[in-house]
Amino acid sequence: MSTYLRTAALICGIVLLAGLCGCTPGGLVGPGSSDDTSVVQALGRPPSLPDASGVIFYVDLLGAAVTSYRVDWNGQNHQAVPVRLYSGYDVAAVGAKRCFVYVVLDTVEDHHLAAAWEDASVAHDPLTGLEAFRRAGAPSISPDGTKIAFSGTLIGAVQGDYYIADLVPDADGLPSGVANVVRVCPSGYTRPSWSPDGQWLAFEGGHALDVVRAQADAAPAEIVPGDPADIYYVAWSPPLSGEPNGRIAFSRDVIKKWVVGWEVCTVRPDGTGLVRVTTSTNTKTAYNKCAAWSPDGKQIAFSGRMSGGLADTIYRTAADGSKPSVAVAAALGEHTAYGLRWVP
Repeated sequence: MSTYLRTAALICGIVLLAGLCGCTPGGLVGPGSSDDTSVVQALGRPPSLPDASGVIFYVDLLGAAVTSYRVDWNGQNHQAVPVRLYSGYDVAAVGAKRCFVYVVLDTVEDHHLAAAWEDASVAHDPLTGLEAFRRAGAPSISPDGTKIAFSGTLIGAVQGDYYIADLVPDADGLPSGVANVVRVCPSGYTRPSWSPDGQWLAFEGGHALDVVRAQADAAPAEIVPGDPADIYYVAWSPPLSGEPNGRIAFSRDVIKKWVVGWEVCTVRPDGTGLVRVTTSTNTKTAYNKCAAWSPDGKQIAFSGRMSGGLADTIYRTAADGSKPSVAVAAALGEHTAYGLRWVP
């Protein structure tokens, strides 16, 4: 679904569900300390958080002109990214360079995948090997950079499915196509996310959190139900201390069907150890989403409106919820920030 249609659906949902409220879903473990994560510290890099370069995201206002940005963790060096990332993308390191695999819109209904270096100096548009698809999107690159998962709809088909394929690089390492395309399962609503060992995918399936083996015709397993609290925007962490399979971050409608009353949570891949990471001043308008893990798995970046308002802010916080969230940068005007990726 395009960003415009998804945003429009959310707004319609707000109108239909206005006035509803509820309690925080049972089973959530509260933040790891008494500090309320709605406390926003001054922009900057606190000494308690390790150094990292920054975050990439794109902004959107009801389908109006959108732009992709990269910003340092000190809130400085706001730079536009020359590659059009705002229909969906993923990023990977190739040696000392970064590349994007991203979605290119052909029509409102049809789109394909392309790849480019971060500076847009070279691009392969479209990726070869996907000629059988009328629609390919939601790309997710495996941790080792050799495979891609994506949502695809074959020519003549209506239903989309998740697929995996090998990435085929050019002589310089930039993906130029795919090979050995394999159907995994019916697709969910958002981009799938790979497990640290590249053997599993997590995704939002029917507003629940599902995991599935990254293999042909696999059967998804629901690990966190979508009722009574819908789940959105899934991100699997790197291996963690004591948790080699990592944890899965996601946004959850913690006040039951408020649509944008989202807070960031994490859970183990087996569905145990559910932790609520964020707690906003006004949960009904929090819209905390698009979690991105730091390379060491100790922090999470996300976008949202922890103190209300109409514009998103980029935040980062301790992944266990033990420290207040830190505001890094505003999303430039009354815009919504999507597609966060933590980049070294």
